[in-house]
Amino acid sequence: MTLLQFSELLHMEAVNELVIVEVTPGRYQLHPRIAWRSGLSVMSDSRGVPMVFPRWETLIRFLKTLQLGPTLIYIKLLGSHGRGVDADV
Repeated sequence: MTLLQFSELLHMEAVNELVIVEVTPGRYQLHPRIAWRSGLSVMSDSRGVPMVFPRWETLIRFLKTLQLGPTLIYIKLLGSHGRGVDADV
């Protein structure tokens, strides 16, 4: 899902939640859950390449530009053994 598509879905209030996933240590992706789709989507750039944020601060700055409103955000961090650990924000 591109940023433009995501923005349109936000405007339509079709984004149920946003999951921030740590894909490798210190690198994050955004996975929105859309109301009428099962599972999570992956945010990608205009070429279809998944967006990866190399720093937490960069991701937070990007999220602030989206004007998410009351969207629920989850964080899935890698555990000490490389497994995901869920946390609510």
